[in-house]
Amino acid sequence: LVLMSFLMVLILFTGAVSAVSLNSSDIELASSGVKNYTEANSHVPSYVDVNGKNSSTASYLNTAAKFTTELNSGTTSAVTISTVNAASSPSGSATGQLSKSEYVSIASHITSFISTNGRAPNYASSTLGNIRYESLVYTYSKIIDFYATNGRLPNYVTVVYYSGTGSTGVSLCSNLNICNNRTQK
Repeated sequence: LVLMSFLMVLILFTGAVSAVSLNSSDIELASSGVKNYTEANSHVPSYVDVNGKNSSTASYLNTAAKFTTELNSGTTSAVTISTVNAASSPSGSATGQLSKSEYVSIASHITSFISTNGRAPNYASSTLGNIRYESLVYTYSKIIDFYATNGRLPNYVTVVYYSGTGSTGVSLCSNLNICNNRTQK
C-alpha cells in the first residue's frame, strides 16, 4: 500500500509542468527582437518566442519590467513567464525622455499593476503624461537591448509613440540545436 501510494505521487509529480523562465540571455534576445520588429513594422508583435519559450506581448512586458528592476538592483535572475492578459483599452500619447530613476519606478508600477489585475496596463503615468501600452512594450525592449549592448542600464530612454499590435510575432533562437529540433517536429 505504501509502495502504491509512493508510485501514485511520483506519477502525479512527473506529469506536472514546471513554469517556464527566461534567463538574462533569453530576455536580451527577446528585447532585441521586439525592438527591431517594432521599428520595422510600426507596431508591437503579438507574441515573443525565444528558444521555444513563448509568451504574449503582454507577458513580455511583465518580464521586461521585472528584469529592468532586477538589473537596477544588480541581479539578473531568471524571470518566470506569467500569463498576462492584454491591455483592455490602450490609451495615452506621451513621448519624450525618461530618466533612469523614473523608468525603473514605472517598471515597478507595471509589475504591481499586472500582479493585481492579471492584465497589462492601458498606460503608465509619467512626468511626460500617459505612456500608451504599446509604447511601454517598445520602451522596455529598448532599455534591455541597450543593457545587452553596453552592460549597463541607460541613463535615460526616449519614449516613442506606438499604437497597435501586429498579427505576427517574433521567433528567435540562440541555440541552433533547439531551433533545428523545433523545425523537425
